[in-house]
Amino acid sequence: MRLIGFEPDARECEALNRDARDGFRVIPVALARGSGVRTLHVTRNPACSSMLPPNMNLLGGLLELGPGFETATTVDVDTASLDTLLPSHDVGYVDFLKLDTQGTELEILEGSEHYFRTSILAVQVEVEFAEMYVGQPLFSDVDRFLRDLGFSLFDLTRYRVRRARFPRASATRGQLLWGQAFYLKNADLLSETRLRIRLAALAFALGFADYSLEVLDDVVKQHRGECSADELRWAKQSRSRLRAAPRAGYWTTIGKRLRHARVLRSVWLQLVSMCAAVANTEAKDRRTRSSVWKD
Repeated sequence: MRLIGFEPDARECEALNRDARDGFRVIPVALARGSGVRTLHVTRNPACSSMLPPNMNLLGGLLELGPGFETATTVDVDTASLDTLLPSHDVGYVDFLKLDTQGTELEILEGSEHYFRTSILAVQVEVEFAEMYVGQPLFSDVDRFLRDLGFSLFDLTRYRVRRARFPRASATRGQLLWGQAFYLKNADLLSETRLRIRLAALAFALGFADYSLEVLDDVVKQHRGECSADELRWAKQSRSRLRAAPRAGYWTTIGKRLRHARVLRSVWLQLVSMCAAVANTEAKDRRTRSSVWKD
């Protein structure tokens, strides 16, 4: 794999490249819709820095979250789009795009349309459900853009935050603020077998084994010589491995036997109920103690 990252701070970029493993490099630029110079709002928690000003009207009312988003200073940074930047670095195609840029993800996607038309097969993008930065696009905007390009939402990891005025000892559902969304290309829109095989590999690597098998099934059944013998062999072997049913583990087998045993059935059901109650209690306690939690 070739891994390429972006870091507008020249000193940090140099340090990242110095310590990087083989195949990974960082380019000293901030991604955007196009080339130019933009203002970066550097926050007290550097991970919250953005080219958009933080929305303190919202963030200030959230428990423990607001102070980290306060702007400490501003700096000017050079920007570029992926479509104009990557060709100059001899990058002909991109398989997977991961974005977490604090509110500017959509404009980076919009500056990557060439690679979306030719090669991008999977996207992991941070999305927001409330305006954490002034004027930022929300999940619905990102979702519409990617769906129009032939991508489907496969998973959404969600993060919730509690408000500062609510007693910390009390449980609450909190407010859904952001998440990590996973999108995969619709295989039916890919005319090249090679791209379908790469899509299957990415789907499996990201944990979507069922979609990977579906794509490989179609590759093997519809193959008409558009890929190499090695690629087709890999597709067939991977398909066979995915189709093979995994053997049940020891405790799974014991559980099934207990579940069907008449004498121990009531004990088994009570045990399951107790485990569920403990899990629910732990989840509730976590929300009671936390200012931010994932669900």
